[in-house]
Amino acid sequence: MVPSMKACGATEMWLIADGREPRAISKEGYECWLEFLRYLVSRGLRPPVAVTSDGAPGLIKAIEAVFPKSIRIRCWYHRMSNFRGKVPQEMWPEIKAELEAIRDAANYKQEVRRRGGEAK
Repeated sequence: MVPSMKACGATEMWLIADGREPRAISKEGYECWLEFLRYLVSRGLRPPVAVTSDGAPGLIKAIEAVFPKSIRIRCWYHRMSNFRGKVPQEMWPEIKAELEAIRDAANYKQEVRRRGGEAK
């Protein structure tokens, strides 16, 4: 049975479809995400190697509770959006290019070399 998400009461909701009918899930609510992730496991979802999520504390806590061995990756779209909101608009293109270079480096040593330094 699909978990009931009526008790979540959040202002921002996501719809999750299970093939029968959509259910609303709170973006922030730990209990709702925990219930939903456990439901997915009960339907056969194996622990993923990595899980990408935004910075919502309830979701992060639920992912760590249900998939403790999975690597949690912060969503770059949300990360970039957060950075953009914190820097002066005229500096954003340069900062964005720098962040993307860091993100796209194959490894730490490559990024250090790109910056003209010596990798340790």
